[in-house]
Amino acid sequence: MKTINIIALFMLCSIPMSQAIETKQEKIQTLREKINQQELVIQSLKAELLALDAEAEDVLRITITPKNLQINKKPISTEELEKRLKVLPKNLKINIISDPSTDHKKVISLLKILSDKGSYTIVFSIFDDKGTTKTPTKSNQ
Repeated sequence: MKTINIIALFMLCSIPMSQAIETKQEKIQTLREKINQQELVIQSLKAELLALDAEAEDVLRITITPKNLQINKKPISTEELEKRLKVLPKNLKINIISDPSTDHKKVISLLKILSDKGSYTIVFSIFDDKGTTKTPTKSNQ
């Protein structure tokens, strides 16, 4: 009888212990999930901050394609570009991004507009075969 009572007592004591272990495991899992969620939020916020930092730079990105002009990936007419240049700071850096199939005359026309409206630091970039932008670097020659 004592053996049965001891076994019964052991079983009664072990039930709360196993529930406590499950509860701890659930808490651990819940905390891990919350941490993962917060990490995703932080990654998203970092990406947004990088985008805002890039916009905050004093760089105007003008893209020339065979179809149109774009400022920061938004289509713009030549007249609108001229209006915008009047209100932009004269020490503005301008990155001209050209599609390889763009007519040379369009690039020259844009350079004339820029030279008429102010004195800017201009950097040229081109699209590569994959559609990504490449900025040439200075050679040591």
